[in-house]
Amino acid sequence: MNIDTVLWHARGQKRVGVRYGPARARRKAPALLMFHGLPGAEKNVDIARAMAALGWVCFLPHFRGSWGSHGKFSFSGILEDARFAYQWLRHDAQVDPRRIAVLGFSMGGWTAINLAAGDKSLAAVVALAPMAGSQQWFGAESKKHLFELAKPLDAVAPAKLWKEFKEFSFKYDPIETAARISPAPFLMVHGTGDESIPYTLGLKVYAGALGPKKFVSIKGADHQFSEHRKALLEAVVPWLSRTVTNRL
Repeated sequence: MNIDTVLWHARGQKRVGVRYGPARARRKAPALLMFHGLPGAEKNVDIARAMAALGWVCFLPHFRGSWGSHGKFSFSGILEDARFAYQWLRHDAQVDPRRIAVLGFSMGGWTAINLAAGDKSLAAVVALAPMAGSQQWFGAESKKHLFELAKPLDAVAPAKLWKEFKEFSFKYDPIETAARISPAPFLMVHGTGDESIPYTLGLKVYAGALGPKKFVSIKGADHQFSEHRKALLEAVVPWLSRTVTNRL
């Protein structure tokens, strides 16, 4: 397995990411584009390693203003960076562009669903406890929490960050946009003990998707699946392998 820090670009600005891939591939490999949450401390590296061990290429890009990527972190920039990252991966010499799946966690789940809703070329979509519910998050406590989460990032001014959060989380609420993922297969994973994104919101996102789809409930798991990583891997890795690896 090769693990490399890579530099890619969006609108002339440097972005940073990590690429996991097989040392050698006999043919073009399936690939997984992985989006982190806010601020992105949990990057689901165990999933990337497991998929790379099966011969996949996994690309974990860092959005603008986060973890070494240039620019100012903003919600308007997230989806644009996601589209640029997808195109970067499509041009990877080891990757079969017909067999690229996307996986996102929390805010990254919101990103993955909305990327797939606007691009029918993705082979599969995985959302782990995605941010959803829009107006549920518009109160004073949510505003304070957003600013706390954004502290490690080089973000736009707080007033703009809050304005964009309200605008984009409403306009691109996965409860509504998940219907546009179809016909790409959709896997939704959520923990019943999620303290950040309520489990009931996950059920609403799943209900909005048209299918083919699968929902995996992990009993007692918190938002990061902290004590349930084995169950998470068992839910995601075989499903991706079955769904994408042999896709023509």
